[in-house]
Amino acid sequence: MQLASLAVLAKFLEEEDFGVMALGMAIAELARAFYYSLSSSIIQRRALDDGLLSSVHWFSTGMGATFGAVIFLLAGGISDLLRSHALESPLEALSVVFFFFGVTVAPQALLERNLEFDKVAQSEVAASFLSSGTGITLAVLGYGVWALVFQWIVVHGTVAALFWTRARWAPRLRFSLADIRSIAGYSANLSGFHIINYFSRNADKFVVGGYLGSQALGYYSLAYRMMLYSSTTISTIVNRVMFPYYSRVQTEIEKFRDAYLRSSGAIALLAFPMMLGIATISEEIVVVVFNPEWREAVSAPLAILALAGLVQSILFANGSVFQAAGRTDRMFLFGAITAVFSLAGFFIGLPWGVVGVATGYLVANVLLLAPGLALSLPLISTPFTALLRRLAPSFFAATGMVAVVLLLKSAMADVNVYLRFVALVLGGGVVYAALAWAFGRSQIEDLLQAIRGGSELAHSKGGVG
Repeated sequence: MQLASLAVLAKFLEEEDFGVMALGMAIAELARAFYYSLSSSIIQRRALDDGLLSSVHWFSTGMGATFGAVIFLLAGGISDLLRSHALESPLEALSVVFFFFGVTVAPQALLERNLEFDKVAQSEVAASFLSSGTGITLAVLGYGVWALVFQWIVVHGTVAALFWTRARWAPRLRFSLADIRSIAGYSANLSGFHIINYFSRNADKFVVGGYLGSQALGYYSLAYRMMLYSSTTISTIVNRVMFPYYSRVQTEIEKFRDAYLRSSGAIALLAFPMMLGIATISEEIVVVVFNPEWREAVSAPLAILALAGLVQSILFANGSVFQAAGRTDRMFLFGAITAVFSLAGFFIGLPWGVVGVATGYLVANVLLLAPGLALSLPLISTPFTALLRRLAPSFFAATGMVAVVLLLKSAMADVNVYLRFVALVLGGGVVYAALAWAFGRSQIEDLLQAIRGGSELAHSKGGVG
């Protein structure tokens, strides 16, 4: 739904609108770095009482209100610092989202801990439809960047409201610093990781926006969001199911290792063909989905970032392993390494514009594979060759798909771009499905097992405690 909404919005909005919103979203994401650690500490904890959950709720709500007030008051100064005066008013409006982030922590963590993923998915889908309708309506009416602003406000406000109605939990009028301190050891390193990860993931927006301008950032943001929605949606869905399961089998290494390998295989089964497919037909995607006038500016960054998304998908299960094993110190270390590599890549690539920054991001992600796997795999006694065997069938099936798509693309060079796009997508999908079924049937079983594992566990234990 997010990709469809983005495609429609691109028809009515200017690239500068996406650039301004990219800066606003990047600033808002900073607050989420703190909330992730609180939510994960609830999910990972083997025993959870109502008093602790209430303390976490009031703490996160207070943080949300404080963050929102600070951003509202400093919106003008932040806009000046980022050399984007058009950002001030949208950023003031987006300050309410910080509060929504805070009040969502406890109910979302409780739903995920209890493996009630159907309720989480239903809430998020409903919020996505409502926010997309809001954004598209405002864009058609000519409200420019405000269509994107209110789309974001509506999605997070709706998610917060629906999570509360579905969690069936009410906080007690109780707050204890001792409760917060009890999770501090686990959450401190995790917060540190997410803060560092925030800067490494968003530094490219600040670099592109600050040095190349809002128009260049708009082009880059469109390509980045296309990659991000595609890769992380797959990885997040699988990891959201598997993290609670990892946490409950954290002392049973064989089960932990098997679950990790299966979830990695499931991610590869979906992410590899999607990312390689986007890279292969990036020009057709930009023309058909976004705007024909943006082909030269967006297609190359999109192809490069899609390859970066493929590499990222290999490491996406790492975070859940670190957290479930209680080794957030290693997660923090990997976050620091990631920040150094990413920042270096952005600034080295900057002289070559948006394409250079995207290339720097890709190279950084490739170089991060070795330290990322070296830090995570020993925790579950897993050799690299075992992971490679899980990933190889999906990779070979996806590269076979690419070869066929390139042949089709060459043969259909003179065909109408819309017809060519449909033919390439359908043809590539059929080829990949056939190859995956023939050579990587175990990966299909991995995907089903990842889903089934969470579903079965949901029946075995639930609720606070």
